[in-house]
Amino acid sequence: MSRDDVLRHKGSNPGGLDRLLNDGQKWIGLRSILQDQVKKANSFVEDYCKDHGDIEDQEKFLQRLFVFSDTVGRKISQLDDTSKELIQMEFNLVSINEARRSTSTSKSMKRLSWITVKTINISHKDYIY
Repeated sequence: MSRDDVLRHKGSNPGGLDRLLNDGQKWIGLRSILQDQVKKANSFVEDYCKDHGDIEDQEKFLQRLFVFSDTVGRKISQLDDTSKELIQMEFNLVSINEARRSTSTSKSMKRLSWITVKTINISHKDYIY
């Protein structure tokens, strides 16, 4: 869900917040997968280079792996930050939407109460006379 979608729906999309929360959970999962894959790659390189005695290539590969992991980790963090902002925006818009509905309902209840009181007074007067 994009920022444009959130703004266009103005907090009235019933599944919007759930969708954004699911997206946020995906970034957590992806970060965990990245860490797991980096550990496995590190272990593989260490085992391989230990067997073949190639320390120089091991250091180069581990450096490249670190750069890759750092780059992907930063991208995931950016996506996570964007998700947080969109979740906050959606939550704020839903709250504003609900406040407007609550105000409208309150006004309707006041009108209904006023009409009911006036109607009771009129029918009570008719009954007495």
